[in-house]
Amino acid sequence: VRDLLGSERIHPWQVAGSGGAIAVLWGACPDGDGCRFAVVTRLGDRVASTFLAGPSPTIAEVPGGWLVQDTSSMFRLSPEGERTQVSARGDQVPVEAGDTAVETSDGWRLLRDETLLPVPTPDGSYALAAYVTPAGDLVVATQPSPVTVEVSWTDASGSWQSGYLHRTTGRVGGVVLAGHHDGVAVALLGDSPDGSLPVLDVAVSTDAGRSWQSGRGLPAGLRDLSALAVSDEGAAYLTTGSHGTVRVDADGNALAVGQSPHDRSAFQVSHRVCLVAETGRVDELRCSADDGATWTALSLPGFR
Repeated sequence: VRDLLGSERIHPWQVAGSGGAIAVLWGACPDGDGCRFAVVTRLGDRVASTFLAGPSPTIAEVPGGWLVQDTSSMFRLSPEGERTQVSARGDQVPVEAGDTAVETSDGWRLLRDETLLPVPTPDGSYALAAYVTPAGDLVVATQPSPVTVEVSWTDASGSWQSGYLHRTTGRVGGVVLAGHHDGVAVALLGDSPDGSLPVLDVAVSTDAGRSWQSGRGLPAGLRDLSALAVSDEGAAYLTTGSHGTVRVDADGNALAVGQSPHDRSAFQVSHRVCLVAETGRVDELRCSADDGATWTALSLPGFR
């Protein structure tokens, strides 16, 4: 892994927190030689690393670590570098407290211990995105029609309620949903002919999807969302290709808080919101413990 991190063309493809730990999916892509990938994790002073197979591995935050998928397998990875294999089942079961919604190559799934389960939806349709609160409430985005996106929620009673409904005038390019405790944020993406993905709407909820505040004052031309995270205070952080980082507070007020022209990988760790800022050959971590008022620079795992 040291050789990979010493490569000329090294890039943090994904960065994710879990509790107080941080994981970076590093990729080294020399010209014409394909890419090599490794995950480097850090918890305090403890650093662990593992190589991954294939051209497009992924990592996603889950309790106690990350869900990692490459061409060889899917497994849970702990901050100490321990792997636990994950299996999948096709039967649909009610959501429970402790479940985690994760995106896999087969779509959105619920991770329960070491088992992946289908994500329930109000009408049995495909889940565009999902989030499970610590209490076990499920918030899920679906597309009832080609120009309509709906975000619904259900609690232990199992009955579905609609919390957010947005009708577009064009094709939906994607939906991104993120949550932290009872705070939830949704970003609706369009699909432009030039290949960019404009941000059509951003909405935030502080009550697990029951009610929503639509973003106000979003920058004109906001597009190419790379990550969405929610802070302890219920604010949404969007890292974009057009305006760096934009913060939408719990009341829906938008403010640009970019740390570099190409911020990405917003996430939550240890009551801080963090992102990756472009700073030259090796990008760095920027974290805020006061909901975006001030930021502290840190090295990414793999670099000190």
